[in-house]
Amino acid sequence: MFTLEQTGRGQAAALISGAGMVAGPGGRPVRPGEALEIYLAGLGAVVNPPQAGAAGPVSPLARTLKLPRITLGGASAEVLFSGLAPGLAGVYQVNVLVSPSTPSGQQVELLVEMDGVPSQPGVFVAVE
Repeated sequence: MFTLEQTGRGQAAALISGAGMVAGPGGRPVRPGEALEIYLAGLGAVVNPPQAGAAGPVSPLARTLKLPRITLGGASAEVLFSGLAPGLAGVYQVNVLVSPSTPSGQQVELLVEMDGVPSQPGVFVAVE
């Protein structure tokens, strides 16, 4: 996952959908029922792939062949979209719906699992 510190740890490069704010410092906590946009790399093949080095297409979207499993503080989040970020080259975007069962806090751990392979621990978002 991409992080604001560009180290792969700390505050996730995750935006509150529609608000355009980081779910953490400099923004605000995401709320249960809101969608969160997570930016990352390495989710694999997509349908409607662009040419090498080209940006992710806007229409139709380039969706991953499989959906990742996303948890926030151990609570599962519903995946709304998983694919190449439209308009960005080499960047994946996963949009999830934050569950009412998600714990609140300034550093709620965000984990992504694809094909049984989990992301590195130590990536966080703020949840209200």
